[in-house]
Amino acid sequence: MTVATASLVEPIVGEFREEVGITRRILERVPGDKLDWRPHAKSMTLGQLAWHIATGPGDLARILQQDGFDVTQGSFVPPQPKSKEEIMAAYEESARSGEAFLKGLSDYQALGKLAVGKGEPRAVRASAH
Repeated sequence: MTVATASLVEPIVGEFREEVGITRRILERVPGDKLDWRPHAKSMTLGQLAWHIATGPGDLARILQQDGFDVTQGSFVPPQPKSKEEIMAAYEESARSGEAFLKGLSDYQALGKLAVGKGEPRAVRASAH
């Protein structure tokens, strides 16, 4: 008799899908005619903030495919989207990319670690799941 065991990745994918729906609803509420608005002079625009949230899953999937990530080598200035539709299209692509990455993980990979830091040595270790 064999006993079926659930993958460690399955609940992660399930939770990711829930978060995708919540984030989609929030992004849908971003007013398309206010994308240039800034909450503060030193802040990104509302459009840039929405873009940052929209592209997060795909960006994170790309980062987690590496052994480590040097934050000094990253670009953290999102582009200014021209429309809400552009933000939503980027989000849908990013969500697909994020889910595909998660589904492709083995249980061993899901338990892996990612080194994150500024230059060498990488001082902080963050779980990849």
